[in-house]
Amino acid sequence: RFVYVASYWSRSIVVFHRDIVSGHLVYSSQASLLTSFTLSRVTDTNPPDSGPTASIGRRLTRERFGAPLRSMHAMTMSPDQKNLYVTSFGDDRVLVYGVDAVTGALHLVQEVRNGDAHADRSINAM
Repeated sequence: RFVYVASYWSRSIVVFHRDIVSGHLVYSSQASLLTSFTLSRVTDTNPPDSGPTASIGRRLTRERFGAPLRSMHAMTMSPDQKNLYVTSFGDDRVLVYGVDAVTGALHLVQEVRNGDAHADRSINAM
């Protein structure tokens, strides 16, 4: 019913639904998951991150740089289509998003981070 597209470079997940009349995909701005990085205007004079060694010395926080979606690697939908799983290698985590059955909108349900303890075991090498 919905199509989810991960954008590595803009650190976002955009959502489309299919128009039942035309069959075309329609972008849903309300359902799409955008980070502050996605919404920032990036130009040659306003780079996304100058880093600690850049001449202007500006450093963005993890969140401003698009965390937790800054290094998305893969996405998969649960068989019941209630959850979308996203891996983010730069943030060393797996994200679990709940899916609104009516709008397709995503909401964060869980973050599993490298080093977290689950069932008395530490998760490493994510």
